[in-house]
Amino acid sequence: MTVNHILRNEHIWRARQMFKLIEIGRHFMGFGQGENIIMTYNLRPSEMQALMRIYLMTLDEPHGINLKKFSASARLSQPAASMLISQLVDRGLIKREAHPSDRRQILLTLEAEIHELFSQHLATLGQHIEEQMQGIDQSKIDQLQHFIDEMHAYIKTRTN
Repeated sequence: MTVNHILRNEHIWRARQMFKLIEIGRHFMGFGQGENIIMTYNLRPSEMQALMRIYLMTLDEPHGINLKKFSASARLSQPAASMLISQLVDRGLIKREAHPSDRRQILLTLEAEIHELFSQHLATLGQHIEEQMQGIDQSKIDQLQHFIDEMHAYIKTRTN
């Protein structure tokens, strides 16, 4: 077996592992009210992802996030992000508001009803995940959480 063959197999193994993670994430994200939100508001996947991204980002920044930060996080050009946000604003799902201390800056937040739906969805999702993980040793869960945190931090440094 050649070194290239071994490396290729290792890369394939890593890719398969990442697909397993994606599959686990899809299983959990499709659970509960996530599908209800999509159906009720007739959302495309990109719109649902944008709303979820804004929801999660505004947990740390309750006044809202600016378009530049959103577009970088979503890996969209600013014109593409602006178009997507405008569609969601027109549909009454997102608000644009002036920054409290810098009137030139516009901040994005979810409308209260949408924010509450996501809060309910994530609470239900958290309970479901906890139930699904009951048979797994706590040390393994801790390792997984540590890995996810490290991978997330690494990806953020590579994309910023």
